[in-house]
Amino acid sequence: MEGLRQIASEEAGVLQRALAIALVAVLYFFLGYLGLLYRQPEAALVFPPAGIAVAAPLIFGFRVWPGVFLGAWFLGLTAGNDPLTVTVVAMGETLEGLGAAWLINRYAGGARFYERPGHIIRFVLLAGVLSPLLCPPFGIASTSVRSLAFWVHEPLTLAVWWLGEMTSVLVLTPLLVLMGANWRAGWKAARAAEFVVLLLLLTAVSVAVFTDLPPVWAQSYLLPYLCLPFPLWAALRFGPRATTIATGAQALVALWGTLRGYGLFAWSAPDKALMAYQGFTAFNAVMGLIVAAVVQQREEARRDLECVNADLELKVGQRTQELSAEIEVRKEAEAGLAKARDELELRVQDRTAELTQANQSLGIENGQRRRAEEALSRVLQRLIDAQETERCRISREPMMKWART
Repeated sequence: MEGLRQIASEEAGVLQRALAIALVAVLYFFLGYLGLLYRQPEAALVFPPAGIAVAAPLIFGFRVWPGVFLGAWFLGLTAGNDPLTVTVVAMGETLEGLGAAWLINRYAGGARFYERPGHIIRFVLLAGVLSPLLCPPFGIASTSVRSLAFWVHEPLTLAVWWLGEMTSVLVLTPLLVLMGANWRAGWKAARAAEFVVLLLLLTAVSVAVFTDLPPVWAQSYLLPYLCLPFPLWAALRFGPRATTIATGAQALVALWGTLRGYGLFAWSAPDKALMAYQGFTAFNAVMGLIVAAVVQQREEARRDLECVNADLELKVGQRTQELSAEIEVRKEAEAGLAKARDELELRVQDRTAELTQANQSLGIENGQRRRAEEALSRVLQRLIDAQETERCRISREPMMKWART
């Protein structure tokens, strides 16, 4: 039976792993394919799926790397590259995701990097800034260049590519990790309604800023930074997960408007507009995560303080009860001691009275004995005197006889 259970658990584990690999591959390919539809400039996706490659090992473990490789491989074939180029580029994308996940696990708190501001900063530097540089030695996907050389592209193209990878990691990875950890919000109706209002206002302001719906005279005043309060709202009120959702929704609206030539970013060249969008989105994502982490730390500190206060109150209550019990015991002991002292005083008084009476009796006896001794002394003295008188008489009788003769 134990062997059958072990085999069944192993088969279930293999099935779950296969499903995870398939899910990662489909998500990676789908997001990358959407990026191919709006590919500008030549070698950079507008929103590459690098965030999925980083999030997958954090959620499912490093064994899901085939899903990243398969998604990148099929995406490369869809882009029109030859199989060799596709294979090498897929290897680079896979190593980029695995390397970023290893760095996050090693230095940024793992899948819970969003809980501490210090871990978020390390996540940004290691996964957002550094990990995209792991792929260039292998090459980047290109529809027209069949070479694996990364450095043949223009610097502006490389900057757009690097910013796109970083934005994808900073936006997608926290969103997927947080949703994978617990996708149920568990909010009450009022809180859920507030979040819906937040998303509606965020969407309305983003549409106003990044589309041509507002009047022409107002478009120059609708700056992108009007969208900043909404990630802060989400961070202050709902935590990291809602913040990543708000940041993702804002990023989609901003990307849609920027690609169609709307909004402040679209006033410049397409490649520079994409760079401005990517920088703005990355800044919002990082700012929202840091603020949410600070708020979450404050809430944890508040809850810990409440727990400490509750424990302290409980201990104070218990100690108060113990002291009350000790006071009652002490009162009973004092009452018993007072009673014993009263009884002792009564006994002392009785004994004192007895001793006084005994002393008086002894004094009378002493007086009687002294009188008896005095009487005895007088009797003895009389006896002695009588003896002396008789002795003198007896001693005179011979002399009187001699004198007569």
